Amino acid sequence: MNDWYAMNRVIILFGFCTAGKSTILRVLKENLFKDGIDIKDIDTDKRISEKKYGGHIYNIYEKLYENEGDGEKNIKVALDYIKNEEEKLLEKLAIECSESKIPFIIAPGPFLVIRKPQWSDFCKTVNPVCYYLTLTPNEVYEGLINRRNKQLEFSEISKSECFGCWDVGVTTHYVNGKYEELPKKQALENISNNMGVCKKFEELSIEISDIKRTFKAREIQKEINDGNFKNELYKSIKSVLSMPL
Repeated sequence: MNDWYAMNRVIILFGFCTAGKSTILRVLKENLFKDGIDIKDIDTDKRISEKKYGGHIYNIYEKLYENEGDGEKNIKVALDYIKNEEEKLLEKLAIECSESKIPFIIAPGPFLVIRKPQWSDFCKTVNPVCYYLTLTPNEVYEGLINRRNKQLEFSEISKSECFGCWDVGVTTHYVNGKYEELPKKQALENISNNMGVCKKFEELSIEISDIKRTFKAREIQKEINDGNFKNELYKSIKSVLSMPL
C-alpha cells in the first residue's frame, strides 16, 4: 500500500436505518484498496454485537429479550446493553483512531450520535470528516418494510417471539403477544420523529468536522447495484484521505 494518504484520518458515514451504510462501507474499502489506499472499516452495530452475539444486532434483542407483557419493557435490557456498549465503543475508538497508522471509515448505528458525552468527546479527540447519506421518511419506511419481509422469508430470527421488536414504536407495535406492523401514516410519523432526533446531532457533528458533504442514499445504492461506484462520494472520500493532516 502507498503511504501518501493521511494517517489518523477518520471518516464517518452518517445515515438513518436502511441507508445501506454497511454495504457502502464494504464497497468503499474494496475500491480504495484497489486504488492503493488501505483503511480500517468499522460497522458499530457489528462491533458491539460480535463478541457475544455473533456480529448481528438482532441477536442482541433475541438473546436479551424478556417477556414482561409489554412491548417496550420486553426489550429494555437489550436497549440498555446497546447503549452501554456504544458508549464504551466510542471511548475505545477515540484511542484506536488516534493511535492508528491507517485511516478509519466508520458506519455508526443510527443512535450513536446521541450517546453523551462520549460522542462529543470522540469528535473532539479525532475531529472526524463526516458524510451524510440522506433519506426521506418514506424511503426509510419502505426500507424497513422490505427488510422485515426479507427477514420473514429467510431469517431464523423470524421464528422468535421477539421478531420485529427492534422496530417497536417505529413501524411495529405490540399486540396480543406479537409485534405487528403499524399503519403507514403512524409509522411515517414515528420515523420522522426519530430522524429528527438523530439529524440534530448529525448536523452538529458535520459542522464540527468543518466540512459538509451530503449524498442521497438511494442514489449511492443504485450506483453500487449498477457496478459503478467511482462516483462523487467515492471521489470525495478518496480526496479527503489523500489530504495532508
